[in-house]
Amino acid sequence: ASTHRLQWVGALIGLTVHTLLAGIALGAAVSAAGPDGWPAFGVFLGIVLHKPFDSFTIIALMRHGGNSAVSRHLVNLGFALVIPLGVGLFLAGSEIFGEGEGFTSLALAFSAGVFICIAASDLLPELQFHRHDRFSMTAMLILGLVIAWVSGIAESSGHHHGHHGHGGHDHHGHESGDHGHDHHG
Repeated sequence: ASTHRLQWVGALIGLTVHTLLAGIALGAAVSAAGPDGWPAFGVFLGIVLHKPFDSFTIIALMRHGGNSAVSRHLVNLGFALVIPLGVGLFLAGSEIFGEGEGFTSLALAFSAGVFICIAASDLLPELQFHRHDRFSMTAMLILGLVIAWVSGIAESSGHHHGHHGHGGHDHHGHESGDHGHDHHG
């Protein structure tokens, strides 16, 4: 009985960390998307489509452990606030470390690494244990990788990295230390 009572705590901790990181990813995606916002919609959609299942997992384990309806609702409410908390952490980080491409790029890279780790830890065991679906699951995994790769190529074709302006000063074409102006005073 005590095992059933504590199972939901482990699920809650793991899913809360996952959800907090998803909130940080959402904040970074919205920041990187700029005024258009559409590129961040995929992150938002991914969160919206699977968070109810995470919540259901926690609530089902709590119910199985004999927790009251009030405690289940309170935990569910707290869990629902973790995404906004993650977005808030991203915003606080961008205030502390400076808003801009550098911090947002780091947050996006971190989020991508976390999502790859989660996907690998969820998908790879499934490929091993479900031999009857192995071909279709492998095909979907490869299709997802190809779509991500093609969208990355399409997105990067719009960026030109050889020319960066910084604070009204253009560094393109300058030799190191030779900027044609005086840095003193």
